[in-house]
Amino acid sequence: MTESDSPRTATQKAGPEARLNRFSGEFVAREEEALFDTQRLAETIRQTKALLLASALMSLLLYVDDRRLFGAADLSPMLALPAAIAGVSLLFFVALRFCTTPGRLGLLMTAWMLLNALAAAVLVSVHDNVALFLVILLPVAYYLFVPASFAQTVFGGVAASALMLFGYHYHGQSAHGTGLMFAVAMLNGVAILATSRSNRLRRLQWLAGRARDEIMRELAASQEMLRTMFAASPVPMVVTAGTGGPVLHINDSAVALIGAPREEIDAGTMTRFYADAVDQQRLKEMLDRDGMVDDFELAVKRADGTPRVVLLKAATVDMPGGRVNIVGIIDISDRKEAELSLARLASTDPLTELPNRLSFLASAHAEMKRATRSQRPLSLLMIDLDHFKGINDTFGHRVGDEVLRAFAMLCRQRLREHDVAGRLGGEEFGVLLPNADLNAALRIAEQLCDAVANLRMEGAPGLSISASIGIAAVRPDEDSLDPALVRADTALYAAKAAGRSCVRVNSMITPRRAS
Repeated sequence: MTESDSPRTATQKAGPEARLNRFSGEFVAREEEALFDTQRLAETIRQTKALLLASALMSLLLYVDDRRLFGAADLSPMLALPAAIAGVSLLFFVALRFCTTPGRLGLLMTAWMLLNALAAAVLVSVHDNVALFLVILLPVAYYLFVPASFAQTVFGGVAASALMLFGYHYHGQSAHGTGLMFAVAMLNGVAILATSRSNRLRRLQWLAGRARDEIMRELAASQEMLRTMFAASPVPMVVTAGTGGPVLHINDSAVALIGAPREEIDAGTMTRFYADAVDQQRLKEMLDRDGMVDDFELAVKRADGTPRVVLLKAATVDMPGGRVNIVGIIDISDRKEAELSLARLASTDPLTELPNRLSFLASAHAEMKRATRSQRPLSLLMIDLDHFKGINDTFGHRVGDEVLRAFAMLCRQRLREHDVAGRLGGEEFGVLLPNADLNAALRIAEQLCDAVANLRMEGAPGLSISASIGIAAVRPDEDSLDPALVRADTALYAAKAAGRSCVRVNSMITPRRAS
């Protein structure tokens, strides 16, 4: 038979009532009864001391009834008995210091009950009212107050009743005779039932206390485990008293993300870490409305001012102390940076860092819509670096790349802030000029053409750089940039046909001013 199948284990798994003896009210398992007695030993000894002191005091009070004592046939023994009972009680009081186990205490109190009953049996032989009261009271006191096992208590009570009845009838029959014996018998029966019930209730209360203590220990262990898991979670987590309320709990990962001392965070709120107060208000409204937020992206700033982008998962929970917000934080700054890098790679020419053809056309579409709404002019420049193949063949591709980068830098320096320049392919570039008619576009193009002519490349002495530029107006009734590209391209070829290093508007030749 395994341990899990043993009777003791089966009893422990049963309900509290099944673990108690139906008659005595004590635990069926001896080990459990011993544990119950041992855990209550200190309290039981305190109660026993009080009982013994009360017994000694009550015995001495018998001297108050002088008529009973002086009316006895043998006066000296009767006078000595109360003092003897008190002395025995005090002697047992001293002996309690040696009762280090429940078993010793039970044996000591059984001996006291017998000695006390023998002395009381002599006292009740006088047949007065006090004696009759003592015959009934003493066994009841044993059942109610003496701390011993059920068997010892019943033995002491029955033995006390027998001795008291014997003493009471020792000097002849009393008027109470058979009725008294019947009353004492009934009294013992009731007292035994009361003792059984008292045993049962005390043990059930003890079991309930143990269960409560076990629940409290498990609850404390669970709370400690949750605190440990919360603190050690790799996901930054914060618990606040509502959105914008004080910080109630924050784990180590969140402290590291925020970059401020824990005591500084605990003493304040998370408000100062929001990069935009509007985001905090939006988060509050969503939590108040839905009770939770999933994948809420917002910009925050660390304690040192470093910007970060995070993703929040938050929920509102009603707690006994009020409503709290539990927020999980995922730092996506690196991911956002990677996304921006990919977007830049997809929309930017890697050599010149200007928008590539696709990005340039997307910008043109947006500028065309804006120009139509505002009814302002929009012009387009098509630029080609002259004899670029010859530059590569003569000076090498490294110098050719430097020329392209230098021209791109020139565009960033010379063009207006809202102008859009892009590399359309090879040595061909496009420039969108918002709010610029053809005359304004011509002035900008000529300035750009002059600036290109003044470019000099280190490591390539004698290199002369020039550009041909074609200009076209983007018409409001056009839905695509393609017609304007065709017109500007036609003007560009006209500039090349005119000897390059010049500017042309559509097919009209505009001679360059002498420099």
